Amino acid sequence: MTPLICRIWRTAASANLRQKARLGDLHNLSPNVRDFWPSMRRTDGSDVEQAYSEQSAFLVVYVTIATPDWVARCVEGGLLLAQTRDGSGRPYSDDFWEGVMRRAAEEGFAASRYVAHHLRMLVSCVIAVPSTTPLRVVRDAVTYATLVLLEAGISPARQCLLTTTAAQVDDPYGISPATLASLHPLLPEVARNWDLARTAVLREREHHNT
Repeated sequence: MTPLICRIWRTAASANLRQKARLGDLHNLSPNVRDFWPSMRRTDGSDVEQAYSEQSAFLVVYVTIATPDWVARCVEGGLLLAQTRDGSGRPYSDDFWEGVMRRAAEEGFAASRYVAHHLRMLVSCVIAVPSTTPLRVVRDAVTYATLVLLEAGISPARQCLLTTTAAQVDDPYGISPATLASLHPLLPEVARNWDLARTAVLREREHHNT
């Protein structure tokens, strides 16, 4: 485990997030996912900069950990909905189901790498592009679950096909999350804490520049 991950985990434990979040054990994360985590370092030694560094680390780590399971749930929900719409009463075979969920696991980890990479880009720039948010990053990753359902031959629901919004082009199944709570109920709090820390940094920098 790298020194960065040790520091993140100790801070999470001291804040009681280790017990509350239950998103997974950092000890078990694969190295290829760790490679996408940002190098969190103070830029000027101030407390607010350190707080932003720590909250950014929480955001990247916890959203990344939650992503594979979210993709799997999206795919599973799509299968169940399609099976209900079929009307034949015949469930999918075990082989079919297992094959699709195996692909969901593969795409889930690919989605986590995408999310980690783009969150790293987001937190590395305190003055973020207004349209870029942690939720926007996750919504863009819905294509990974969509790919699995399309490969499985699952047709989108009719009400989804009638939707004409731009977002629906990449989300024909209507599974894009409304909030980060779709991934885990504690993630909105993590994102809110990150945004508060970012605001504090901006205020301090503005104060120093006046």
